[in-house]
Amino acid sequence: MAAYRAEILAKLVSLPEEDVAGREALLEAATAKEPKEPFWRLGLADVGLSAFDLIIARARRQSELGRVQDAAASREEAVRILEHARQDGETALQLDPGFKEAQLLLGYIATRRADEAPDVEQRDAWRRTAEYHYREALKLDPESLAALLDLSENLLYFDRYTEATRLLHRATRLAPGEPMAWNNLGFAYYATGRLANAVRCYRRALEVDPNQARIRTALADGLRRQGKMAAALRELGRARQDAAGDRELLAAIAFKTGAIEEHLGDYEVAVREYQAHIDLGGKDAAKARSRIRGIYENAFEK
Repeated sequence: MAAYRAEILAKLVSLPEEDVAGREALLEAATAKEPKEPFWRLGLADVGLSAFDLIIARARRQSELGRVQDAAASREEAVRILEHARQDGETALQLDPGFKEAQLLLGYIATRRADEAPDVEQRDAWRRTAEYHYREALKLDPESLAALLDLSENLLYFDRYTEATRLLHRATRLAPGEPMAWNNLGFAYYATGRLANAVRCYRRALEVDPNQARIRTALADGLRRQGKMAAALRELGRARQDAAGDRELLAAIAFKTGAIEEHLGDYEVAVREYQAHIDLGGKDAAKARSRIRGIYENAFEK
C-alpha cells in the first residue's frame, strides 16, 4: 500500500492546480481502494476548494461584464461545491479525530463560506464555525503557525484584538520570518490606535518581504495617521509599483493618495488620483466623485 500511495501522490504533484477533474479522478480512485484513509478524503476536500476558487473567479469576471444572472448562478454552484468539500473534510476528521490538517482545512472552508454568506448573521455563524476548527487545530499542535495565523485573523474579524494580539505575538516568536504574522499584528495595533507599534510591525514585515504591496499600503495608512504625509505618499508610490495588475489594490492606493494630496492642497493631483480610483472600478467611486465635485466647487473657485 505504501508504494501505491507514493504513486498517487507523485501523480497528484505532477498535475497543475487547475486540473480539478484530473486530481479528483485520482483521489476518487484512491478513496475507493482505501476507504478508511483520511488523507484521500482531505485531498478531495482540497480539490473542492480549488474548484470553488475557479468558479468564484469566473463569477467575478461575469459580474465585471454585467452578466448578473450568470454570476449569481456561478456563485450558487461554487457554494454547492464548497459544501461537498466540507463534507469530505468532516469525513476525514471522523476517520482520524487527531488529523490537524483536517481541522485547519475545515476552518478555511468555513471562512470561505462566510465570504459568500448573503447576510451578516450567516457570515458571523460561519466565522464562529471557523474559529472552532482553528482552536481544535491549535489544541492538537500548540506551535502550529497556520493555526495561530488563521485563528488570529478570525478574531480580528470579530474585533477581538486583545486575544488576536496574544496569538500573533506567539506567531512572531515562532516564525519571525513570516511577514503575515507581523502584518496582522500591525493591523491589531493600528485598529486599537497604537500607531507607533503598528508602523514598526509593518516595517518588520516589509524587511522580510519588501514587495508586499498590501502591507506597504497598510504602512502608509499608519504613517498618515501619525501625520507623516510625505512618508505616507512615498510608501503609496512604492506600493503602486509593486501592485502590478491588482486593480482592487491599485484603486485603493489611488483613493488614499488622492485624500492625502487633497489634504496637502495639491488639488490637481488629488482630482487625478480620485479619477484613477473611479476608472479602476474602486469600491469608493461614489466618494471619489463627491470629493472631485467638492474640490471643483470649493478649492478651485478660491
